[in-house]
Amino acid sequence: KYKELFDLFVDYYNSDSHKSNPFLTQLAILYSKNDQKSLFGFLQNNWDNLSIPLILKELQGEEFVDETLFLLLMTKNYYRILEIILQNPEKNLNEKIFLEAFKKSMSPDISIRCVEVIFKIAPWLIEESLKTIKCRIDPKKIIHIAEENSNIYAVIDYLDKLAVERKDRFVTEYLINFYIANGQLNKLNMLLTKNGTVIDTIALLKKLSENERMDFRNLSAIMKERFKKHSESSDNYKEKLDKFTKAKISGKESNKNEIFNFVKESIKKGEREIVLITLAASCEWMNASEFIKISSYCGVFNETAPLLSIPLSKL
Repeated sequence: KYKELFDLFVDYYNSDSHKSNPFLTQLAILYSKNDQKSLFGFLQNNWDNLSIPLILKELQGEEFVDETLFLLLMTKNYYRILEIILQNPEKNLNEKIFLEAFKKSMSPDISIRCVEVIFKIAPWLIEESLKTIKCRIDPKKIIHIAEENSNIYAVIDYLDKLAVERKDRFVTEYLINFYIANGQLNKLNMLLTKNGTVIDTIALLKKLSENERMDFRNLSAIMKERFKKHSESSDNYKEKLDKFTKAKISGKESNKNEIFNFVKESIKKGEREIVLITLAASCEWMNASEFIKISSYCGVFNETAPLLSIPLSKL
């Protein structure tokens, strides 16, 4: 009788006269009990007309993992998808669904667990996984896992992007040492061009000048010249100070909020020179953290870096 009922439901479904959500939901449950091979196709065609929570209650067991992952993806339950995959990754991993869920995951904890597992069972997915990840994972953990699996190259592009976008000092210094150790001069030069302000320049110059390769020693000489020009540029800023601007932003009445609002307005108007002049005048009384915050916000830290020695001298 049960099989006869199922056949009647299928005939009714095939007649194209169905539109009922409860009917389709019950039919999906019947498929799971009588014709599992046809279940996935049925869910793909009708998932938006189903009561998915009811169906998920029925789809218990390893034999329904694919169907469960699909329904969870349709309902954007990314955390649960990753949980199920991690329960038995070798059997439950669906690469397409994993990549989509990992990309949308906002949990650093489950994301780092995924990285650890994927390195072991599907290392070819690491680069693709990290390209579009949204949540913030501790880069030290990523590096540790990659080194444990002797596959640091799989995360180098991710770390390089992280260093530039977040101005992360730890990642930047790790990459510098990595590029030097592996003789990747072009990569090193590109990183320093984009992210040279967050590193210990003196220590790096010493390391490069002592390198056995001539091209690395040449880079050290080039960097010294750049550093010299930056230092000299601080004097040029002060020569350009407008008396009115200087009077407005210096003295006892000045404060960091006024300066911040003033330079934000200047950036909106495209008056980059005014921002530089303002910061040059302010560095004599502003503390180092405020100076770095405002310079970074305005995107002028490379130009104002030589002036940082003034607020730092007060520490």
